[in-house]
Amino acid sequence: MCLSPSDVASVEKWANKYAHYCNVASAQGAILRKEPERFRAAYKTVADRWRVQSVAAGQRDDFMARMEDNCLKEPQNFTDRVEIVFSASSMMQAIGIWILADKSDQFRTQFYKRQNEISEELMIQGEIPPQPKSISPSVPTRRLHSSEVDEFKRDPSLLLGKNLLHLVVAGDSKLKRPYEVVEFGVTIEVGKWFRVSYEDTRELNRLDAEEMDDWLENSHIVDYDLV
Repeated sequence: MCLSPSDVASVEKWANKYAHYCNVASAQGAILRKEPERFRAAYKTVADRWRVQSVAAGQRDDFMARMEDNCLKEPQNFTDRVEIVFSASSMMQAIGIWILADKSDQFRTQFYKRQNEISEELMIQGEIPPQPKSISPSVPTRRLHSSEVDEFKRDPSLLLGKNLLHLVVAGDSKLKRPYEVVEFGVTIEVGKWFRVSYEDTRELNRLDAEEMDDWLENSHIVDYDLV
């Protein structure tokens, strides 16, 4: 069954928004990671502000409007850039958690197809970094503790919005690629599934529970307590 004209328009609207905020977060994040000490200071001031999961249903429209306004601001300092990154990430989470949650499988399939097409167009235009990149070696990271992995497995909602690093072997190099879980769900066919987005290329991957477990077993996390 084909999508209705209104659904087609909705897919286009939200796919463009999602790709746009991927681009915003990527552009500002690339600047932040160049100066990890300043990033650490700014991060601590805003890290706990933008939590999509804590927004009441009746406040979602206002929350999204505020996040969109934040992304339009011209950053004056590092704290502004961190707020923009978190606002853009919050918009991506909101689209995945709130907008797509009650849509049909066909709608979501078309959304992700269109979002990937738009992202590829932006890469061609040079607006999104096309190559996988590792986080700066100067940023302190550690492997996830087994207790943290177990906690994420018990409650997948804890993964939403969590900034993690996927250890990827590329030739003779090992990359720690920043990624974020933007959506998860359950279907009769595959059970639990997860949608993860790489920060460097905005590439989206859909993983089943076993694949997500493998990712977590090979994931690191930024930990400024190590400094």
